[in-house]
Amino acid sequence: MRYVRHGAALVDVYLGNPQQRAKNFMDALLAFWPGLQVLKGDLEPAVSTHHMLFHVMKQHKFIPEAFTVDFRVHWAQHPLRPEFIESTYFLYQATQDPHYRRVGEEIIHSLQKYARVPCGFAAVQDVRTFTHEDR
Repeated sequence: MRYVRHGAALVDVYLGNPQQRAKNFMDALLAFWPGLQVLKGDLEPAVSTHHMLFHVMKQHKFIPEAFTVDFRVHWAQHPLRPEFIESTYFLYQATQDPHYRRVGEEIIHSLQKYARVPCGFAAVQDVRTFTHEDR
């Protein structure tokens, strides 16, 4: 597989002109990609992509809905997407590396600390302030 990278980041490009970025941010749905890479057998790039996403998560406690290539928040919401923990699970199953268990623990800790509400969990409206969605 070939990926369009900008440093550690995977960026969207125009099909007819892959040297030109289609947008200046990445979105949280990118978190499914390391899991897909594992399933394809591309472990080394999966580890690299996951590491980049984990860096974003550690910086903001969650992966924001969109973030720039230098990991600043572009869209601050976090609607409790499961893709990153799924990719973490696939990497753990493929490598048995205890690092991925610790990543999973950090994800659960963030959910418990910042998304827990009396009736369950609420989406985070802004990862900078940890305010909750009211729906």
